Amino acid sequence: PPGPRALPLIGNLLQMPKNHEWKTFAKWAKTYGDCVYVHVLGQPIILLNSLSVAHDLLNQRSAIYSSRPRLVMAGELAGFAQALALMPYSPRLLSLRRLIHKELNGNVLQRYWPLHEEESRILVKKVLQDPRLFLESIRHYAGSVILRVTYGYQTAPQNDKFLLLAEKVMAAFSLASQPGAWVVDILPWLRHLPSWCPGTNFKQTAAVWNQMHMEVVEGPFDWALSNQDSPDLVQPNFVSTILSQSPAALSADDRELLLWASASLFGGGADTTVAAISSFFLAMALYPDVQSAAQAEVDRVVADGRLPQLSDRPNLPYVECVMREVLRWNPIGPL
Repeated sequence: PPGPRALPLIGNLLQMPKNHEWKTFAKWAKTYGDCVYVHVLGQPIILLNSLSVAHDLLNQRSAIYSSRPRLVMAGELAGFAQALALMPYSPRLLSLRRLIHKELNGNVLQRYWPLHEEESRILVKKVLQDPRLFLESIRHYAGSVILRVTYGYQTAPQNDKFLLLAEKVMAAFSLASQPGAWVVDILPWLRHLPSWCPGTNFKQTAAVWNQMHMEVVEGPFDWALSNQDSPDLVQPNFVSTILSQSPAALSADDRELLLWASASLFGGGADTTVAAISSFFLAMALYPDVQSAAQAEVDRVVADGRLPQLSDRPNLPYVECVMREVLRWNPIGPL
């Protein structure tokens, strides 16, 4: 595919954006088309700039093109390669997706509605009491929901150990997976150099991130396993449901699969929810007329003084459209 002119050896290294990458990629698309090719120190990169091309390559020909790129820093050194987000297309990836899809799809999700509604009421109350801390309240809400759904773990009202650690890990993942930020992603053989060599500070950084990551992966999972008969365990939850379907003790392979399926839910659910709800708050502040129209629909449908419930969703078409428009207007990932 066409793309910007590259230099010998380093390719398009000097042209790659350091921030707001999607703006540069969109600009290239206007010049070179929907499929743009660049390479950085021998690493080829294909940029897809239209829904039709993305659908054709990633859906219609998914067996060829739907795997993930190799990220040495984030995946192999910092330990994120086992998680769903970075796992290459493989039988293990398909097993993880089947396990998650089996328990978290369609009508099965309705069993978690009361949990979502309870946590939503807590969020609304917190925002009402102190609007200045709305971002912190959203983060706590998102983390609390996914921890309860995944592990049956009830978070502490403030400074929960798993939530605080998860925030650090997600920040580390963002840094570790940043394109072009780590020379070891471009020259993978550098990972084999001893840590005392000059220029290998990335290995110490990755070791710290790896330890934090494994604490987030194993901490809530071990808590769930050891509290299956405890009154502190919130039901239903993903881990308990899978365990109840196993006639005997989990094999080592099944335990590992459940461990990483749970970690993928936890890691992927909290951060994306925070981004989506934060965008909703921003949209309502920028477009008060839309907020007023949505509120009027809620008042009309939910007229008995209670808060809306998920069962009201079919009767709130304008609110539904607002939610969908927020995700289109400001996507969770800048795609």
